Amino acid sequence: MKTSAAGAFRPNKPLLGLMLLCLAGMFVWSFVYRAEHPALVASVEMRGGDPHGGEGDPMQAVMAAMSRLQANPEDVDAMEEAAGAFAAAEMWDKALAVLEKAAVKAPDEKHILNLHGVTLFRLERPAEAAKKFERLLALEPGNFQGQFNLAAVYKYGLEDMAKARPLFEAVLANPMADMQTKRQAQQELTP
Repeated sequence: MKTSAAGAFRPNKPLLGLMLLCLAGMFVWSFVYRAEHPALVASVEMRGGDPHGGEGDPMQAVMAAMSRLQANPEDVDAMEEAAGAFAAAEMWDKALAVLEKAAVKAPDEKHILNLHGVTLFRLERPAEAAKKFERLLALEPGNFQGQFNLAAVYKYGLEDMAKARPLFEAVLANPMADMQTKRQAQQELTP
């Protein structure tokens, strides 16, 4: 920024132009990323949600879950509730910290494995997320959430549609899968 001899303010036009260009680039990148990764948001919203089952304030759910966890720090259900509340509030680092503790106590708990995988995926750690979903499916091969989420990791995180396709198809054939998940799986298979 420059001032003239009379003290009037004159903006530095090249600097302002560069700043506007950077802002526009960030906006475009954000838009393209969301357009290319629609299943990530949908799968988390479907499975994350308010741990109390309502349409409440995510921060209230976090506070309630943390109070329960502080009262029962060794309770796996309280850990799962807290991790779910953090995930619903998109506080992924905090969800991961709680999930890592829960995984030590209950390494084969299916809900924890699923949420742990979603959280790792949202933190852009797809290889680790895939391992959580693979373990979930080893324990319960017909788990449609595990099928869908592992397929999404393969498609978007690991960019391997050859591995994703049979899992999306398994969701479509799974009688336990809800219609919303089946629609999402069909959309993922449509070029």
